[in-house]
Amino acid sequence: MRRASKFSSEASERTRNRAAPPPALRSLRFACAYSEVKALGAVDSAERPQDRTDVARFYAVVTNFVALYHAAARQVSAAQGRTLSENARDFALLAIAACEVYMRPDDGARTLWQSDTTATSALWTGESGRSYAFVSIARDDAGNVEGVVAAATLPDTKTSVSATPGRLLNLSTRALCGLGDNVVIPSFVIAGTANKRLLIRAVGPTLADFGVHGVLVNPEMTLQQRVTEILYEDRAANDNWASNANETDIAYTASALGAFDLAPESGDAALLVDQAPGVNSVVARGVADTTGMILVDLLDADDVTNSSRFVGSPGSQLVNIANRGYCGTGEDVMISGFVVSPEGAQTLLVRVVGPTLGTLFALPDVLADPHLAIYRHEGVGTDTLLLSNNDWGSGADAETTAPLAAQIGAFPLPDGSKDAAFVLTLPPGIYTVVASGIEGTTDTALVEVYEAP
Repeated sequence: MRRASKFSSEASERTRNRAAPPPALRSLRFACAYSEVKALGAVDSAERPQDRTDVARFYAVVTNFVALYHAAARQVSAAQGRTLSENARDFALLAIAACEVYMRPDDGARTLWQSDTTATSALWTGESGRSYAFVSIARDDAGNVEGVVAAATLPDTKTSVSATPGRLLNLSTRALCGLGDNVVIPSFVIAGTANKRLLIRAVGPTLADFGVHGVLVNPEMTLQQRVTEILYEDRAANDNWASNANETDIAYTASALGAFDLAPESGDAALLVDQAPGVNSVVARGVADTTGMILVDLLDADDVTNSSRFVGSPGSQLVNIANRGYCGTGEDVMISGFVVSPEGAQTLLVRVVGPTLGTLFALPDVLADPHLAIYRHEGVGTDTLLLSNNDWGSGADAETTAPLAAQIGAFPLPDGSKDAAFVLTLPPGIYTVVASGIEGTTDTALVEVYEAP
């Protein structure tokens, strides 16, 4: 018996799968196929269905995407009466397929930063006191490259990074507001010599409009300022924001700062105050011992006429922000947000304290093993995880965490404690700190954000 070789087996397989030859030119089969193509393919065919005509016309156009885009652009231009220069810019942008972006620090050599990118923007974090120059070179779908000179000779756009660090502007905390030690207590420090105008809101009912379940139906809040090491005095209080004498100013300021609206009958609480420098806290709770999810906003409102949402005056500024409250699981984890102002990057000490609240301050029912994660807000529905930590002593920056805390004046975290903390430098933007318990543990925690001096 002869054994078939692998080659001969594969050849036989190809033979079996090979398409049959075309029919003979004089055969009936060829004549029928020819007549069908002629009847369906004629320009004025009465037998071709409309959907086949539409498909054919589509593929006739999309083989040249540039022509397709420009045809649409011509229609838009004609409808809007755009000028020749406007059309030239728009048509050029439509033809761009990708770019390469070069960066040059100070007066140094250019290096490739973004390769073959289709993004329309990107974030570059520079160092204070330095300048950076950028140039982009575009190409179209046909492979044509912008310009005829080398990248090293193209003009670029130069920007300088300010030596002035950014500032903490706004604080927001979403947490489950309980009773007793589990009410929500955001705190903040105002440094400087001038009063700072603040919009403070304790939002419960309106959270339901954003799909939050189990909201606090009737929140109230009290603004306090520390007058001794252990004594705080009440400065203002509110139960229903529309009952304030300055309710019109509150609504206008919220709109100018980009905060969502509160209906007059919502039952949410709010204050617009000029607060003196010092250590302050906001005690938020439910009327008649009610409980539920709450959002406490602390918004810097020194300059609401600024066109940017990032407003505030450097004459006095927020330097430390914190929140103490109940940390649950799932939707009930504690989430604190803050803003770094546009002036520049800021180095921060971020901590989630649980065990040390019990050992140092004798606070009962504390979160035994907190976890900390910080996110940068990139856009609607898009947040990027930057760093996370479980035990502060195990972090890569553990050697700088304790000395910086001592320099700032924050209470120390014992060596080997389960508290979470790290030091990081953040560029301007919006950030959130998510505090949770390892393995689904729950209880009281303290989230802190300190500016480094």
